[in-house]
Amino acid sequence: PKNWKGDAIMVTNLQYDRLVERGIEILSNIKTAKYDLCELALKVCDIKIGGHGRDKSIYSIKKYADDIGMSADTLRKWLEEHRNVAKKLPVKPKASDYRVIRQVMKEVDNKSTPSQVRVIYDKYKDYTLDDMKLLQVIKTAKTLRNFLQDNKLSLFKKEDVIALKAVLKEINEAK
Repeated sequence: PKNWKGDAIMVTNLQYDRLVERGIEILSNIKTAKYDLCELALKVCDIKIGGHGRDKSIYSIKKYADDIGMSADTLRKWLEEHRNVAKKLPVKPKASDYRVIRQVMKEVDNKSTPSQVRVIYDKYKDYTLDDMKLLQVIKTAKTLRNFLQDNKLSLFKKEDVIALKAVLKEINEAK
């Protein structure tokens, strides 16, 4: 644009495509580094005790996260995914697998066997992003149904109920 004031520069479509490819590569490296980071954390952090061992050779997740410059809550979440799903898969996950791993996490826990995890993983591995979004919508609809069973519809504004009915009618007609 003529009076552009931002830091971005004008690029050709080919240059843009190369930058997108590079961005995808970087993002892929970040996501696969997640696995490696969890492996490192598990070498020094005892998940069960959470703090220093008597000889100070075992560290907490929080200390390790602080020392590497990340949120302890994020590292805990990553470690939970790692121990409950990623580590139980036959091969190291690729970046694209983490979308599926997050879905599998909703159905497994630390007692799930590798074969149980694999069955659930295989169920979701071919789901598209839209399929995953639909699963979330269905979960939300079930939550809404449970809420409505326990509460009165009079709590809703009339236009909200009309909008909800219209959505449900569309879903019903799409079947």
